[in-house]
Amino acid sequence: MLKLQDAANGLQDTVRSFSPGLLQMENKEEDETCPCRIKQTKNRKTIVINCRECEAESSINDPRCRENIFGILRKEVHADCLVLSRLYERDYEGGALSLLYELAGFKRTIAAYRSIEVVPEACIRPEKKKCSLERREIIASLAKNVETDPLKARLELRELIHGKTAGSRTQLLSALRARSVSTAS
Repeated sequence: MLKLQDAANGLQDTVRSFSPGLLQMENKEEDETCPCRIKQTKNRKTIVINCRECEAESSINDPRCRENIFGILRKEVHADCLVLSRLYERDYEGGALSLLYELAGFKRTIAAYRSIEVVPEACIRPEKKKCSLERREIIASLAKNVETDPLKARLELRELIHGKTAGSRTQLLSALRARSVSTAS
């Protein structure tokens, strides 16, 4: 009994010696997300992102800012105003904010298409494997781009949809691969 109590005390001492961050799964996404607060009034919800401490541009034009802004918008739905607060404040309301919400939600749309089977399993045509592989590459490229630039991903998807011939689709797929390689460098 005494040995069991000593072992329990030793285990408790070991657990106490750990830093709190080691015991909790730290979410990398939260560490990289910009600090923000919600201002709620009777009939208006405003998201204020504090950009004062950040080294980035505090702009939707900056890829890192854009990724964080879209992440915040995916978590905080139905705001009436988004404010990027630094030396000057940039406000997004109405149509501009609606477009930002739409672009933020586009990531979920692309993610949903990743698992959809386009060609039925019963298909025995030799093109099925090529079509399926090409589709996976296109969706993977779009999923990568949608993180930092959903507008670019939407435009690429539009180009793909409007490309009527197989040749133009192949050219677009080659262009998507080239862009993925250049952005990875």
